[in-house]
Amino acid sequence: MLAADGANLLRVKGYPSLLISRVVGSISVWLDFTLMFSALTFHWQADAQTVGFALALYGLPGLAIGPYLGALADRSQPVQALALGYAGRMVVSILLATSTSINVFIFLIFLKGLANVAMMPVEQVLIQRLLRKEQLVRNAGVMTLIDQFSKIGAPMLAAGFATWSTPTAGFFLSAQLAAIGLIAAVFLGRLLHCVSPGSSRESMWNGLVVFRQLLRHNTQFRTTYLVALSQCAVLSFYDPLLALFLKGQGFPAGTFGVIVSCTAAGAIGAGVVFRTIFARGGHSLSPASLAGFGMTVLLPGLLALTRFPLPLYALYVSWLANGFFYGIASMLFMVTLQREAPSPSIGAVVSLAPSTQLAMLVAGPILGSWAAEHVGIPTVFVLSGAVAIASGLLLYALLRGRPSQPAAT
Repeated sequence: MLAADGANLLRVKGYPSLLISRVVGSISVWLDFTLMFSALTFHWQADAQTVGFALALYGLPGLAIGPYLGALADRSQPVQALALGYAGRMVVSILLATSTSINVFIFLIFLKGLANVAMMPVEQVLIQRLLRKEQLVRNAGVMTLIDQFSKIGAPMLAAGFATWSTPTAGFFLSAQLAAIGLIAAVFLGRLLHCVSPGSSRESMWNGLVVFRQLLRHNTQFRTTYLVALSQCAVLSFYDPLLALFLKGQGFPAGTFGVIVSCTAAGAIGAGVVFRTIFARGGHSLSPASLAGFGMTVLLPGLLALTRFPLPLYALYVSWLANGFFYGIASMLFMVTLQREAPSPSIGAVVSLAPSTQLAMLVAGPILGSWAAEHVGIPTVFVLSGAVAIASGLLLYALLRGRPSQPAAT
């Protein structure tokens, strides 16, 4: 594994270029997501079923072929794969900006989702090859800060295009961002020609075997993975109902946007303090973060269910904490995955984990809407929070009872 001797990540050869790649990649993902569905709604006048179908196509590559692309990343030259990914993003963005048919536009949304999924394991392969284990904690905080600031800023850029021009015009900016990422990848390749192609010849199925071994024999990986999966399941259960929950409590329309910003701000705070938290507790804090996350969902639902007046400031504080706990659990899993997954299979393992989370994101809204229809939206929030708290306590008890074992090799 290549890494500089110093602890400062910017001194690691190639890391600044990888950081630039992550910045433009993260901005473009959030920008594209906002632009695509704004364009479908306001430019193409699509109905709810069409928008839902397009959203399913956008997430389908990660669920269907993500593990295969991850195994391919293990066997490829990572820098070349990164460059090809950005080239693909650039071409698809230009085609989205110039599309003249809604059917073609929806097909291009599928291609955009495919390009995004293809690049994720490549980046993780590069991170593991560039950094030492002790540097992965700092990297997780940096990457989280980038993602959350992008989550706040990129939709504002998209809103500007929708207001002053057309949503489709924003894809030209996305293409320019992809071009910057392509340049960063080329520069990274010149710096790190010593980062050779992966020596792994393992298939996706062998990657699945490694993933199962980690779950069975590595307590750290199993705990942080189950926490991340539980959080994803709980989030997908209640989150699509959040706007309706706020409306039902009589809050103004702008409250939803503020709450989204609160979750991002909470995750930014988690990124800032993550190194300190990791040093004091590491993966053992993962179940506690799940329980804390559940509490931020349970309390607003419980107050609404008992018809207790819900103060707006308390709601904002609750979702600040929500984003904080979610961010901590996500970073703990990211670091554990990068530390414990064997290098020859890191791409496959990185892709398999989000695939299971995507399955939750597909099933969760369906179950949540069904439950809301039968027991009411506040009860859905109470149940979601209670499940998260109970899962956190159970995982904590299991963690204390079983010592960690080394990762599979």
